[in-house]
Amino acid sequence: MKEIRLLEIPTIKVWLLPKLSEGDFRALHRTIVAAVEGVRVLGFLGEESMHVIFPSDRMEYGLGTEAAIEISLREEAKRTPEVLKDLARSVSATLALIKETRIIKCVIFIRGTDAIVRSHEWLFSC
Repeated sequence: MKEIRLLEIPTIKVWLLPKLSEGDFRALHRTIVAAVEGVRVLGFLGEESMHVIFPSDRMEYGLGTEAAIEISLREEAKRTPEVLKDLARSVSATLALIKETRIIKCVIFIRGTDAIVRSHEWLFSC
């Protein structure tokens, strides 16, 4: 068995989604994985190379009209602002397919060894 340091695995959290069926969540999960894979310079292949999670929201008011994405990545030289913008646009486009969603906020956190080094934030409208 190969040991993988969790710090190396990106985490993608998607918040504020409308009520979706299990099948819809699975389809969205596959679409997000494909979107991340599409940014080839990052080198992530398959769902095993990333965590995609959908935390539940405690308040239903406003769910679905806005969506929020948090992506946490380890710091690497190839993760330039342009590459991160491509990632944000690619993952955000998957949420634009949900008809209720009008605004998508995507924040990418870059982690160093001990803490978050920097963050980038984008706002997309559908």
